[in-house]
Amino acid sequence: MGSLNNVSGASFATAATGKDSPKCVPITINECKKVLPYKITRFPNLIGSENEKDAEAELITFQPLVGTGCSQLLKFFMCSVYLPMCHEKVPVPIYPCRPVCEKVKNSCSPVLHEFGFKWPEKMNCSKFNEENKDETMCMVGPASEDEPIHHEDPEHGQEVAQVNNEGVSQPSVQTRCKNKLNEPSIYMNRTGQCVPLCKSSHGYSQNDQETARSALQILSILCISLTIMCVLLYCMRRQGLANLCDRSLVFSSVSFALSSVVYLFSLVYKDQVSCMPYVNSQIFVVAGLQYVPCTIMAIILYYFGTTGRLWWFVLCYFWYKPQPDPAVAPSSSSGVFRMQMLTWGVPLSLLIVALMAQSVQADPLTGICLVGGGASYRPVIQGIFGGLRDLVLVLGCLVPLFFGCISGMGSPRLSPFSTGLIACFYPVVATILLIFAFQHLAPVPNGLNWIVMARLLTDPILGILAGLACLLQMAINVYHSNRSDLMYKRGYQPAAPQIPQPQIPHQYVSGSNSTMPRYATATTSLKQNSYN
Repeated sequence: MGSLNNVSGASFATAATGKDSPKCVPITINECKKVLPYKITRFPNLIGSENEKDAEAELITFQPLVGTGCSQLLKFFMCSVYLPMCHEKVPVPIYPCRPVCEKVKNSCSPVLHEFGFKWPEKMNCSKFNEENKDETMCMVGPASEDEPIHHEDPEHGQEVAQVNNEGVSQPSVQTRCKNKLNEPSIYMNRTGQCVPLCKSSHGYSQNDQETARSALQILSILCISLTIMCVLLYCMRRQGLANLCDRSLVFSSVSFALSSVVYLFSLVYKDQVSCMPYVNSQIFVVAGLQYVPCTIMAIILYYFGTTGRLWWFVLCYFWYKPQPDPAVAPSSSSGVFRMQMLTWGVPLSLLIVALMAQSVQADPLTGICLVGGGASYRPVIQGIFGGLRDLVLVLGCLVPLFFGCISGMGSPRLSPFSTGLIACFYPVVATILLIFAFQHLAPVPNGLNWIVMARLLTDPILGILAGLACLLQMAINVYHSNRSDLMYKRGYQPAAPQIPQPQIPHQYVSGSNSTMPRYATATTSLKQNSYN
């Protein structure tokens, strides 16, 4: 391949005039006989080859490029350039049309750049005719369109091109990646993947992508707004959330709000986050590619999404097993501190595992970088770091809620019924979203649907739920606190109950003795006798 840019040949004008060119000669190069629809050619050609032997020597230098499978049209294009079509009634050679050259150049130039070469100037696409006409004849190429390459996992039997010590692919290994979505892709030797370009639609229409991004943006803004209200009210009236059980709602809401901020940032700077420069192109970040901006956004989203879920678990746990008031039992403050350290620290260990698994990639629908990313690429990774995490936390929340309902545990001061009812919100909603997430692990659906949207909007939905639950719990606690302050206010005595008294008959309240009952008269006379 080293001679790609060093061959000096006759100009296109000289080749086109056909001066001193011999008559048509048969093609004997076997590789070209298989792909060319004609059997005769003429020399000299556009490149400057004087005979078929020179043309064959030049074609051999392109075998490594052909071996990469960067374009289906590459072999036809190369053979038709070095062995142009010859017709007895046409005085000039017939070369491929310009669109064929441009397709091959767009697909294979990035591969050449990876090896340190440029597209050969002698094959400048401007030298070829635009379309096939009577005066400017050219070949439009095979009937099948040039099929861009696409990654297929090695476990399905797909081989990848090997690289020798000079960085050139071995021609003996043939690689062909089939793109089911018919999207432009670039083969990367160092990862063995065919990576889609950043401009690829990934099987979604532009309307689907705009709808998904708008929904994510609206729900993220709503989540942030509810969290701001919750935090402001908490700062104004701390008695609204006086213990760790209730404050866990604030921490959960704040965690999801911070993840929503990252969502908005990633949507605004989508091209800078989810697309990385590669040679002269912008490629989409997939698993296995190390791109710092995408990795940072993904680990922040995963961290705060996990902490938000863990604080719901803390709410459920302390509803089942409430902590004593730190003012009454100061030793309990150390347990609260340990719980906070555990809740904020556990997600860090999960992040280390995710980074070791190289599971960071961009979602094909929105371009948001996620741990596990789009399930269309690596559904197993998506299931482990997404679905399995949610499944464990949902079960962890259901256990204390179940035993709490059975045993009836809880302190009246903490309003256990309302707190337990609010704690049930997360397992119910998360279970529904979890069902959608596992449904998404099935073959990729066509276009946008509720399953895809539910998986994408899980964190903002849970954040909105946490914010509403926080405001509701705060309102309930403030209401109970106001009632307690009124009932136990110093000097406060409840009013005597107004019990209706039976009416005394008129004859019993008369002033005359004659109207008194006999037993009353007898009693009076006995008293008088005793005094005497």
